[in-house]
Amino acid sequence: MYVRCKLTTEEQYPTIGIAPNDQGDPDCFVSGFVGKTTVAGGLKNKMPLSTEHTDVRDFLVYLRLKNLAPRTINEYQWVLKDLFRHCPPDLTTPPEVTFTHLRDYVAGLQARGLAAKTVSDRVIVVKRFFGYLLAVGRLTSDPSQRLPIPKVGKRLPKALTLAEMQAFFSTLSRDSRSARRDRVLFELSISHLA
Repeated sequence: MYVRCKLTTEEQYPTIGIAPNDQGDPDCFVSGFVGKTTVAGGLKNKMPLSTEHTDVRDFLVYLRLKNLAPRTINEYQWVLKDLFRHCPPDLTTPPEVTFTHLRDYVAGLQARGLAAKTVSDRVIVVKRFFGYLLAVGRLTSDPSQRLPIPKVGKRLPKALTLAEMQAFFSTLSRDSRSARRDRVLFELSISHLA
C-alpha cells in the first residue's frame, strides 16, 4: 500500500532529495515508489514497472479473494513480472502499457521458442490483468483486447500397443462368469472403436 505525503517547506526538500514539481506541489511516496516527481537537478525520477505497483498488488489481492491457489497467484505474478521486464524502462504504471508493448511481448515469447500452450497461458494472464484494471476503472480501454490468444493444438490420446492389449487381456481370468463378461465387454468396445 502506498502512502501519499505532501511536503510544505523548502527546508524539507534537501533532506529527502526531491524538489517541487511544475506546479510547485511536490508528491512523494513513502513506500519507496516514486511517481512522476522532479528530482533536484531537473531530472525525472521514475521507477520502472514492477509487481510492487499498487495496481498489481490490488490484482493479486483480487485473485486471493477469488480463492485461486497460491501457486496460481505466484504464476500470475511471475508472468506480470516477465511482461514488465520486457516493457521499456520509461513506463511507470500499468495503464501506460499499450497494445504495441503487449504484441512485442508475445512476439518475444514466441521468438524464445516457448510452446504454444505456454504463450497462450501467459496471454490469458495478461488479458485478465488488463481486464481487471478496466473493470475497476484504472483504464478507459483495454490494450489487451485485440491481443490474439495463440492456437493450441489438441493432443491425440495415447493408444495402447498390441502387446499392451494382449497383456491386459491375458490378466483377465476366464474362470468366473463376471471375468468372461468383462472380457467380452472390453473386446466389444475395442472392436467398435477400430
